Amino acid sequence: MMRFLKLAILLAVIVFLTGCAATWRDKAGNPSTKSDEFGCDTKCGYYDPNQDYISFSQCKDRCMTSKGYKAYID
Repeated sequence: MMRFLKLAILLAVIVFLTGCAATWRDKAGNPSTKSDEFGCDTKCGYYDPNQDYISFSQCKDRCMTSKGYKAYID
């Protein structure tokens, strides 16, 4: 039971840390376009129910970085 509780707390911490609202901005500080974000979401499997969150977030980070954007935490 204690092991389950520790894993549940660890999972909650990971979700809260990775679930921060970030905005993607280019070098000039302009926000990303919705079409660029939708393209990366589609490419990385955001709409796939079998896709796990960690793989998706790593893929989206690489995709948006390749388009010239950087994540900023609001």
